[in-house]
Amino acid sequence: MDVGALLPAFLTQPRATSPARQVTLLESAPVALPAPPRPERYVHPELKDFGNPHGINTTIVRWAIARLMGDYTLQDIHAVLTREGRPLQTAEISVVLSRLKKRRKIVEIHRGNGRRPSIFRKSPLVSNVPADAAA
Repeated sequence: MDVGALLPAFLTQPRATSPARQVTLLESAPVALPAPPRPERYVHPELKDFGNPHGINTTIVRWAIARLMGDYTLQDIHAVLTREGRPLQTAEISVVLSRLKKRRKIVEIHRGNGRRPSIFRKSPLVSNVPADAAA
């Protein structure tokens, strides 16, 4: 006997249920609750005040540099910004660091090579605190 031919016919036949059984099934169905609201992501209050104008990446990176003690790398800045709720991509931070190095706002004390990152130091001649944060 060919069971393969009988199986599709058996599965497609509707099951007979009494109207009383159908009502009980509908009444006992769980009610879907709305999803709870997402908690607001933490952002440092000073970083919230910066807004989102043109050139904000430089201001944000300078803010992070001002909070770092001693020498730092790109990964240090990325970690501070991520922790404080305003992460930037490493490529964006790298562009800002190159610009600040060219303008002599920071000093590169050890050039990176391969997996070793560049190490930067605050310039002793220039304050790295943004004008907005110094006030």
